[in-house]
Amino acid sequence: MIATGTQEKYDHLQKILRTFSGVAVAFSGGIDSTFLLHAACEALGKGRVVALYGVSCLLPAHSIQSALHIFERYFSGTAKLRQIELQPLLWNEFVNNDGDRCYYCKKRTYSIFKTEMKKEGEFCLLDGTNTDDLNEHRPGLRAIKELGVQTPLVTAGFHKSEIRNLARSIGHENHDLPSNSCLATRIALNVPITAEALRRIGNAEYFLQNRGFHGCRVRPDAKWTIIEVNADDFERITLPENRKSILHYFQSIGLSRVVLDLHGRE
Repeated sequence: MIATGTQEKYDHLQKILRTFSGVAVAFSGGIDSTFLLHAACEALGKGRVVALYGVSCLLPAHSIQSALHIFERYFSGTAKLRQIELQPLLWNEFVNNDGDRCYYCKKRTYSIFKTEMKKEGEFCLLDGTNTDDLNEHRPGLRAIKELGVQTPLVTAGFHKSEIRNLARSIGHENHDLPSNSCLATRIALNVPITAEALRRIGNAEYFLQNRGFHGCRVRPDAKWTIIEVNADDFERITLPENRKSILHYFQSIGLSRVVLDLHGRE
């Protein structure tokens, strides 16, 4: 059952979306952009919604496959998908990896999106930021504001938990997926981002996820390779057979001195 307040927010969201003649949703395959894309399709109907999906080395192959699967399953008959190739390793301000890395990346990405969506007609670019995101340090939000990108989930007052609950009631299979971020976020600030570092991190996380450690993070630095998993997975990851296989694989791809972050992922 949907709470009355949440339903009112969804009705408000629908009214907001109907003010646009057409929208382009920055789609990642995560729950926020999936939910926003669903609402846009319901509000505007076929032919008036485009999903823009940026493909780059910042995304592991399995994440790309998952996002394309989500779109095909729920939206292929209503929205149009445009995959846009991005080359962030050519963006010097991004590769330098200072505290504004996410700002530079979002500014570049959404500027490209805005250029591309003009080919579809009079469309407004939408981002899936929710109200909880406003309470976190997210430099990308500054770029969103500067570019005039609309954030209707914020305008309608949606919290993350409300989005998950509504997505569950709709039947979206990704309603309970952990929040995700690009592979560059695993690299310590002021350490230049390289293709090799991204490949190692992506391969290491894929290895762990294939063993059931969903939502894991692998963060290499100058001395250590730090693994983050959900607290519920602590006991299982330290079982001798798991510990040995992880150490063997990580060392084989050049990641040594592997340690477990006891804080766990929240």
